[in-house]
Amino acid sequence: MTRQTVDFPIKRILVQLDKMRGCHDCKDKKGCDRYTFVNDATSAIIEENGLEESFLGQVLARNLSWAIADEAFLSGMMIEGDDEIYYDEDVPPLFYVLESLREHMRELAKIILEMREQD
Repeated sequence: MTRQTVDFPIKRILVQLDKMRGCHDCKDKKGCDRYTFVNDATSAIIEENGLEESFLGQVLARNLSWAIADEAFLSGMMIEGDDEIYYDEDVPPLFYVLESLREHMRELAKIILEMREQD
């Protein structure tokens, strides 16, 4: 993250979330656009929603950031594959994965906004 918004135990859990998303320890994380996006998005979500003191909020922010990055990647794959994909009678399985991911993002955003309203 660009700002120091998390303490050490939370940072360890965020690293575990990164590993679950396939982002393992590598030597060029600063050069990885996807990882940089996730870090910046996590910091922005934490700051905009006042989650600096919320352990759960920071974990949800990181998870939402990864989901947004995954959604962008999958959307790009679908566009590269076929421009008419949304109009075909036979919808490819990737479409259902993308819709499931978007539902996950909506639920995470809803939880974060509810946490924000409680403060």
